[in-house]
Amino acid sequence: MAGPRLVLKNQNLFFGGKSYAGSVTEWNPPKITANTEEFRAGGLDTALKLTMGMNPLDTDFTVISFDPVLLGAVYAREGQDASFIIRQAYEDWDGTITAREVIMRGKVTEKDEGTHKAGQQSNLKISMNLLYYSDTFGGVLVDEIDVINMVWNKGGVDSLSDIRTAIGM
Repeated sequence: MAGPRLVLKNQNLFFGGKSYAGSVTEWNPPKITANTEEFRAGGLDTALKLTMGMNPLDTDFTVISFDPVLLGAVYAREGQDASFIIRQAYEDWDGTITAREVIMRGKVTEKDEGTHKAGQQSNLKISMNLLYYSDTFGGVLVDEIDVINMVWNKGGVDSLSDIRTAIGM
């Protein structure tokens, strides 16, 4: 019988070296999107989209834990980066479990406590802009993006190495 190949079964969040098992309700991975500019010159009937790097890597996660580590995570100064790890378990149709680990580092840009009502669950949403992102699925590196050092490993191939060489990095 046909079925889904891999289904997310569970996940855990680690922030500031602390596990939030049982508290993480949601995580929105960063969208990896090419930053493009339209270009049309003579001899072209339509504009082309030229790739000019990538758009910022933004992510967020939601927990039901209110603790000082998370509540104090927003910093107003540069260099006060935070890191977190998401570990996930995917189950194949045949019962095989595959691990995924996503490591992220960057600036906490927003802390949203939502609405507080007595007797109801309150959520805490942390939003970040990433300087570093690494995604390993089943032991295979999918993406590693180091914004400051201009590195983008895609499946183990650094797609920006020739550009770094050309500009003397």
